Amino acid sequence: MKVNTLFIPLGLFTILACTLALAILVTPMNFIIFQAVMLGGLLLFYFLFKDITNVLIVWLLSLLFILFSKFSLGIDMPNISIDRTIWSLMIIYYLFHLLVLRRVSMSGRVTEILMISLCALAIFSIIRMKGISFSREILDAYSLLFNIYIVPFSVYLIAKDLIQEEQRIRKLFIFLSVVLLYISLTAIFEHFRLSAFVFPRGIMNPRIGIHFGRARGPFLQAAINGTVLGMLSIINLYMAINTRYPYKIFFIIVSFLSPIAILFTYTRAAWLAMMASFMFLVFINRRFRMYIGVLILLCAALMAPLHSKMVDMEALASRAYSMSPIYDRINLYRTYLAMFSHRPILGFGFANFNYCSQEYFSKIKNDPYNVDIPEIHDTFSGTLVELGGMGLIVFLSVLMSIFWMSIRLFGGLKEKGFLGRGFIVAFWGIALAYLLNAFFIDMKNHQFQNVIFYLVAGVIAGLYQREIKDERPCE
Repeated sequence: MKVNTLFIPLGLFTILACTLALAILVTPMNFIIFQAVMLGGLLLFYFLFKDITNVLIVWLLSLLFILFSKFSLGIDMPNISIDRTIWSLMIIYYLFHLLVLRRVSMSGRVTEILMISLCALAIFSIIRMKGISFSREILDAYSLLFNIYIVPFSVYLIAKDLIQEEQRIRKLFIFLSVVLLYISLTAIFEHFRLSAFVFPRGIMNPRIGIHFGRARGPFLQAAINGTVLGMLSIINLYMAINTRYPYKIFFIIVSFLSPIAILFTYTRAAWLAMMASFMFLVFINRRFRMYIGVLILLCAALMAPLHSKMVDMEALASRAYSMSPIYDRINLYRTYLAMFSHRPILGFGFANFNYCSQEYFSKIKNDPYNVDIPEIHDTFSGTLVELGGMGLIVFLSVLMSIFWMSIRLFGGLKEKGFLGRGFIVAFWGIALAYLLNAFFIDMKNHQFQNVIFYLVAGVIAGLYQREIKDERPCE
């Protein structure tokens, strides 16, 4: 039986289930809007489903502008957006392959078991600390859970089991390079206050988001913007290495713009992550070494004579030498340790740090920089405090299992080719940029950077499943 003959009834059944669940919770007008969105998403998915990569690209595009596209179903109801509608349909499609077509292998699922365990632990902690209700506080906690665990882990599964051909992976990387071009140009336009060229216009609205005045992009936060720029720069650089002329010119131009955009974020974590990733690639891979060397020379040739006109040197020096964030982080780590010592096993509950930290923070020595209740600025320490030692161990186990697969795969792949050893090196560069930034920001604040990391990790896991374990790819 063909896929579409079963998928459409399955999708309609899902919409019917959502209908019954929401019928008593929303107004008639909101109910009609919700159904129209679901049916529209199903129709879009029907036209694109023959290649799940197309759906993933449409979803990533909607995810990029999630902060500008939400609409509410009512008081104390979750915000519905196009990205979550398409994501739900992707999950239906994946379950269809798993349960109906049985084209997804169930062997070698250690990483997935760890991911499910981490999600279950986070859900348990929310229920344990906040109970079960439709309050805005609890719904916001689950929204953050979607950002950091549920959605990225699901993308890992989709990439591992359904995105296996080189053509599909290339298509994704080309799209992500186009996204990098958009974010880089937006950062440059933001820096020079060219508002007419910035899309969406809300990026230039100082009343929404944070870090206005720095390049913050569609994420409305400079730190997340810098993280995404750094990760996508590695992907784009890999495409420049593995593409022929004249298409190579596009990727080279984007590679030249992205470091400038990262500079304009005025975020030290993003600068450090970019430099560390590039240095790692220079030392470990000859082909990356040549391209990064040329890139550095081009950037130096442009920035040397024009740096005073392109960069606010006073703001740059202020960000580079400011001690305030360092003192803030020291006090924040003291708060982490004080909280962890009280609840070392299960922690204070997922997304519960801000509600519990004031008591501990008030006991920390007050200094000129220590004026506000702290928020999490370190994904790993935040996990330790909110989910306890158990949560951090499971989270680190997920990361370790992914890197263990990549190391084993590196030894089993051939040297050349788009999906050769260079692909693994590129993943390590992406992971380094992601993890270094995770030491300085809370990755719950947006989905995009988490999705990119686990998307590439899923591709790596799929390659490992086929190349090392020699399993037949899904058709």
